[in-house]
Amino acid sequence: MFQKFSLYEASIRVPFIVSSLGHNLNIPKGAYDHKHFVSGVDLLSTVCDYAGIDPPEHARGMSVRPLVEGRDVPWRDFGFVESNYWGRALLFDRYKYVCEYIPYGDKKDLLPPGPDPERIGLEQIFDLRNDPGETQNLAYDENKRALLTQCRQALLNFEAGLERRQITHERPTRQIGNWGQRIRAHWDAHPELEALRIP
Repeated sequence: MFQKFSLYEASIRVPFIVSSLGHNLNIPKGAYDHKHFVSGVDLLSTVCDYAGIDPPEHARGMSVRPLVEGRDVPWRDFGFVESNYWGRALLFDRYKYVCEYIPYGDKKDLLPPGPDPERIGLEQIFDLRNDPGETQNLAYDENKRALLTQCRQALLNFEAGLERRQITHERPTRQIGNWGQRIRAHWDAHPELEALRIP
C-alpha cells in the first residue's frame, strides 16, 4: 500500500500482535489488551528494549515489553494517526477526533503542517462505543463543544512536540505540491466549506 487516504477505523486500526516461540516471553494464549494504545512507532523502542540497548534519541515510541510482561506502567492517553499528509486523528478510549489541515497551495506546504489552529479545516468526532461505523459526526453538536475543544488542544499539544523537516526530495516535493494545490483550489472554489469550520 502506497498510502492510506482514510482515517476511518477499517483503515487505521491495525492489530499489534505479540507471539513467542517457546516459553521465553510467557505470553498467555488468547490475551487481548484493549486498554493500551500501541502504535507502529513503538516497534523500534520495543526491539531496542529486548536487545538491551537504548533507543535513538529522536525515537517517540514506547517499548511494549512492560505490557507484554504484565507490568503496570504509565502509558499514553490516546493514539495519534497521520494520513494523506494533512489528515490527523486522535483515538481515545471512547471518542475519535479527526481533522485535516488546509494546505496553503504553495511552497509553504513543503514544511509538514501543524500545530496551527488557524489551518485546521473540517473536524469530526465519533463516539466509537455507540457509533462504531463512524456515521454520526458529533463535532457540530453543541453538547460536545467542550470535547471538541479538548481534542483539538490535545492534537496541538502533541504536534508541538514533533520535529518537522522541510521536504526537499524531488518526487515528494512534486507530489505534495500537486496535492496541496488541488486541495487548496477545492477550498477556494467552495466558500461554503469555510462556514463549516468550527471556531
